[in-house]
Amino acid sequence: MPTRRTAATPPALTDDDVAALREKVQSGEKPRVVIRAASAAVAAGTRGNVIRVGDPKDGEFVVVRLGKDEVPFAPNELGIAGRPAPAAAATSTPATK
Repeated sequence: MPTRRTAATPPALTDDDVAALREKVQSGEKPRVVIRAASAAVAAGTRGNVIRVGDPKDGEFVVVRLGKDEVPFAPNELGIAGRPAPAAAATSTPATK
């Protein structure tokens, strides 16, 4: 039986990522993010939509909709949702002799 593939943990949100998310939310979009690490209430790898980006001094200021709940997270707890980039080996061309 084939083994189940697990996705690599995406990198934490950077200040530039947070700024981009803020702009998207202000323009009416609901960008997707992924939860990087498991907590008591949320499993790692869970995806949700950013609905609000608050004040960074609050610590957990990126608000994500998970089902019917609105849950605040710190940027280091989130990553950008998306498909992983193809492996470098798969994109390289074989050497010719």
